[in-house]
Amino acid sequence: MRLATHEDIPQIVEMSRAYYDKMQPVWPYSPEGVERVIATLIDSPDGLVLVGDGFFAGVRQVNPLSPEWTIASEVMWWSDRRGAGARLFRAFRKWAQDADEIRYSCPPDQTKVAAFFERFGGATEIIFSEV
Repeated sequence: MRLATHEDIPQIVEMSRAYYDKMQPVWPYSPEGVERVIATLIDSPDGLVLVGDGFFAGVRQVNPLSPEWTIASEVMWWSDRRGAGARLFRAFRKWAQDADEIRYSCPPDQTKVAAFFERFGGATEIIFSEV
């Protein structure tokens, strides 16, 4: 596992397609959007993109309602190799440990991922989407 570079972006875009196909989010897939966000995170001192048997993208930001509170958030992650996703997630948590809050999510039907997340934190809110 290592920090991603711009040379990794095509592979990350390809993996993001696998994520989209598996998770089937409500938003349309945009390889251009993924490429733009990943490039921005790679270049940002507040961004994190890891690669290694998958990828993990995260960002650290201040809470707009309470600027003294920093939040590290997962943007997107993917691994189809057993155990690799957990390693990527743990590396994200280590990177994010100086934030006041760490946020991560999974679709409601991903009970194995949710059970894994519950080892580290509790749900603080439920997000509903109206499309």
